[in-house]
Amino acid sequence: MQTPDPHNTRPLADLHNVDLILWDLDGTKYTYHRDIEEHVYKALIPVVKQRLAENGLPPLTDAQIRDIGGRSFRTHSVSWMGFAEEYGFDWRTLFEDYQNAISIDVVLGEPCDRYLALLEKTRALGIRHAIFTHSNAPWVWRVLEKLGLKEFFADCPIFDLHFTDGAMKQHGRTGYEIVLSSLGVAAERVLMVDDFPQNLSGAKELGMLTALMDREHGYAGTPAPQADYRFALPQDLLTALLETR
Repeated sequence: MQTPDPHNTRPLADLHNVDLILWDLDGTKYTYHRDIEEHVYKALIPVVKQRLAENGLPPLTDAQIRDIGGRSFRTHSVSWMGFAEEYGFDWRTLFEDYQNAISIDVVLGEPCDRYLALLEKTRALGIRHAIFTHSNAPWVWRVLEKLGLKEFFADCPIFDLHFTDGAMKQHGRTGYEIVLSSLGVAAERVLMVDDFPQNLSGAKELGMLTALMDREHGYAGTPAPQADYRFALPQDLLTALLETR
């Protein structure tokens, strides 16, 4: 049996009602490279500089780009959106250019036989899976392939920012409403899993169960009322869910 986490605000038995797990991707299904920030700016800085030059705008130094990117991340959970807002860039093309530039080396994690076996057990019980990410679909497939999960998720819905027309999780219910409408499932039958507490607020407001994936225990001792549950690994979550069946 799973050891109860003192942060859990709902009994694990409530997971019995889950028909679908809606997963975040980045930072939830894998551990980031320890130098993730350097990887982000290695991709973002050339993209922003090129976009500024194409639009005849004054150049920014690397330090200035890092500053704007940092503020963007704190507001949007992504480093590129701030440049779309401040300079009027089309967010879709900026988003695509950044996603195409980021290295798959930021993804750490090896295919895990136990994890795959647990996923297959949930499928055998009729539990569906989907992904709702602030990345784009091509990046999702690159990540899943590296993690050895591409085959399992091959027939699972993938919802990216293009699908939600830029509606991000931390901005409220809109993105979640779009996703739920497409899935055709009642909110109370869905478990949303993310590594940022603020990204879970809209899901919780809609009546979804919510789980914080706290891989590095970075939120230890930190209140996260948006999360009904906390888990260190996806395997722990799946084990807890299966124990309710």
